[in-house]
Amino acid sequence: MMRGKSIKEMSDIPIFKGMSDQEATEKFAEMLFAYKIIDNPGNYRDMPGVGPGALSSQLIGPRFAKADKLIGTNPKNLFNEKTFVGQRSRQTPVAKARREEMGRVEKATSAVRDAYKKFVNVSQNVGDVVEIQHRAGGMLALLRKGYSPDEAANVVKLLQVDYSNLSTFEREYLRRMFPFYSFSRGMAKYLAEELTTNPAGPVGQTLRVQRNARDRDVATPTYINKGVSIPFGSNADGTRHFLTNLGLMHEQPAQQLSPLFALNPQDSFFTIGSNLNPLLKAPLEIMFDESTFQQGVSGGVDLDDADPPLGRALSNIGQTVGLRDKDRKEPIRLGKLTEVAVGSSPLSRYVNTTRTIFDPRKNVLMSGANSLTGLRISSVSPQRQDAVLRERAEQYLQDVGARQFRKSYIPDEVRASLSKEELESVEQYEQLIELISQRNKERRKKKEQQSGR
Repeated sequence: MMRGKSIKEMSDIPIFKGMSDQEATEKFAEMLFAYKIIDNPGNYRDMPGVGPGALSSQLIGPRFAKADKLIGTNPKNLFNEKTFVGQRSRQTPVAKARREEMGRVEKATSAVRDAYKKFVNVSQNVGDVVEIQHRAGGMLALLRKGYSPDEAANVVKLLQVDYSNLSTFEREYLRRMFPFYSFSRGMAKYLAEELTTNPAGPVGQTLRVQRNARDRDVATPTYINKGVSIPFGSNADGTRHFLTNLGLMHEQPAQQLSPLFALNPQDSFFTIGSNLNPLLKAPLEIMFDESTFQQGVSGGVDLDDADPPLGRALSNIGQTVGLRDKDRKEPIRLGKLTEVAVGSSPLSRYVNTTRTIFDPRKNVLMSGANSLTGLRISSVSPQRQDAVLRERAEQYLQDVGARQFRKSYIPDEVRASLSKEELESVEQYEQLIELISQRNKERRKKKEQQSGR
C-alpha cells in the first residue's frame, strides 16, 4: 500500500465484502486518516524541533509557522512516491552561482550541514515508515480478526499511543516542556488500564518479575536500582554490570510514576526535573550546580563530581586507540559549563552513543546491545560502588544529627598530570586551607578554656 499497490485478500475482510482488493485498499487508506491512525507521519516524535528544524520549534507556546504536510490529502493517492514521507519538505538548494562565490571554509561548512540534514531526513523517513507499518498493520490485523473499525482504532491508539489526542495546553506547552510527554502520557494510560483490568496479565507479570530480579545491594547507585537493575556479571577489577532496560514500552512511565506511588517527594521532583526540555533544564543545573542526569543517594550529583559525558567519551576513545593509559580511570575534564552545553544540545545523543561504543569496561556484545537494540547494560566501577556506600553512610549519620565535614584533595593520577606552575599553586592553596583549619582549632580551644573558667 505504501508503494501504491493494493493489499492482497482485502476483499475477504467482512467490512470490505463486495469490493475488489484495489477498492478495499483505497477504503482502508481513507479509514486510517478518518480515525487518525496515521494523521501526519512525524507526530510520534515528541521532541519538538528534532532534526534540522528551527530553534523556535522548541520554545514553549504556540507556533505560527505553517506546518508541513508530509502526506498528500487525496485518499486515493496517499501512498505513492510523490506524496509519501520520502518527499518531505527539503531545504532549497544553494544556487550554483552562490556556491561558486563561497570560500573553501564556507563550502566545507555547507557540505557538512547538507550531509547532516540528509542523514537526519533519512533517519526520520525510516522512523515514519516503521511507525506507519506498526499502526496501519495493527489496524489491518484487527480488522481481519473481525473487529469493527471503531474497536480496532481504539485498540491501536491505546497500544501505539494516540498522539493527536492532546489539549491545546498539552500540545503547545507540556509537550515542549517535557520531551516525550505525549508518549509517556499515552503509555501511562495504557499501563493504568492494563493493571486495573488485567493485573495478572503479561504486563503485570513482567513488572513483578522485574521487581523480584532487581538488585538490592546497598552499593548499587540510585539511578541503577530505580529501574530493572538485573545483575549481568562483573569484570576482574570489580566492575559490575546491570541490565537496566529491556526496551519495553511500559518501562519509562513505570519508572517515572514509581516515586509518586512511593510517596517520595524528592525523587518525584527529581524525575520531573530530569525530564524537562534541555533549554529549561540547563539553566537549573548551572544555578544549583547539580546534574539532573546522574542521581546520587541524596539527589542530583554535583556537576564537579558527575561523570562528564563528553569527557568520558573522549577518554574512552583515547583508551581504545592507545592514546590514553587504560589504567587511568579519571575522565577528561572540559569544564562543567561545556558539559552542560553539550548535554543540552542535539550532540548529546551522539556523545552518549560514542561513549557507550568505546566503553572499555564492556565487551563487544554489551556495546552492540546498547547501540543496536532496546536493551541497556550499565556498568558500575568499584570506585563508584565505594562512593555510594560512603554516601549512604553519610546520609544515615546526617539523619540522626551528624554534621558534614568536607575536605578537597587531588588524586595522585591528577597530581602527576599537573604542570610545575599548577603544582606550586596547589601547594599554596593547600597551605592556606591548613592555616585556616589551624586558626579554627585555636579559636575552639580558646573558647573551651574560657567556658571552663
